[in-house]
Amino acid sequence: MKKFPSISNQKKVVFVGLIFIVVLVGAICVAFFGFDLSDGRRDTSWISDVENFIDDVRPSDPIESFGMGLYGYYFTLRNNGEVELLYHVTDEGNTNDSFVLYLQNLIYKANNVLNSSVDEEFREEIFRNNRVLNVNFGTNFEETAGQETSTFTYAWFILEDNLNKNLKGTIIIKQDTHPEGTSIHNWETEITLREIIK
Repeated sequence: MKKFPSISNQKKVVFVGLIFIVVLVGAICVAFFGFDLSDGRRDTSWISDVENFIDDVRPSDPIESFGMGLYGYYFTLRNNGEVELLYHVTDEGNTNDSFVLYLQNLIYKANNVLNSSVDEEFREEIFRNNRVLNVNFGTNFEETAGQETSTFTYAWFILEDNLNKNLKGTIIIKQDTHPEGTSIHNWETEITLREIIK
């Protein structure tokens, strides 16, 4: 019977070491850079709707300031470091604005977390290099699960990715999570990077 050459212990160690390195690099990419390793299941179909919205609401003359209003929704476009004020829905009409409701629905659907703690440095890097729609939910909106309530305050919808980190179609969401009836001082703030799965 023909004998096959045996694999030396040294080669086995090298092979196992390479597998470990590949797994480790993948984990680091997901944890720190937000790379999407989810085999292309991300739904990016909503990007065209957002781009159409931007074209529709973009003012003919640049807006210098939204003013000091405490309520309403504020839409800002960040395009490779440039900031453009787009649109403000006042507190009188925000609950009836169809696009606000559309974006809220996207946030509810974005339940696949890619990065559970997005720091300010990473966010600023995204804003400087990508095309991002920023929504400030001035009056906030909530989602209740069991005894906990999540209050959403900001969302950043990434429309383009020039960092080559596969961020296109992801959403950064800032929310305060708190048990019902607790003081605002006991709320926990989370900023997560998420995606919608097809």
